Amino acid sequence: MGEWRDDELFIHGRADNMFISGGENVQPEDIEAVLLQLPGVEQAFVLPVDDYDFGQRPVAIVQTSCPFDAMFVDHVMTYMAETVAPYKRPVRYLALPEADIYRGIKVSRTKLAEWLAKQ
Repeated sequence: MGEWRDDELFIHGRADNMFISGGENVQPEDIEAVLLQLPGVEQAFVLPVDDYDFGQRPVAIVQTSCPFDAMFVDHVMTYMAETVAPYKRPVRYLALPEADIYRGIKVSRTKLAEWLAKQ
């Protein structure tokens, strides 16, 4: 997914990662980019979960260099409320697991989605 602006191509993410939440197209990479601006967030992944009212909602899975606790999550939620549209705000925040989610050196979104489905 991308767009042309002033003769430059801006890439937003992969079309196959996009999902619909409340009738809005959600590109996980856009939300991940906002999360990565926060101090202490080293990696961020956003995946959809099914939701009765909205179709799907975003869930954020993050790796941090600081303690992943209620205070950290509250800070992230406040920041996201001030920064992104309501339909893009993750409904849940989870710590990146140590589970077998890697394919080589990269985190596999497929394996991460399988892990998320079990939570």
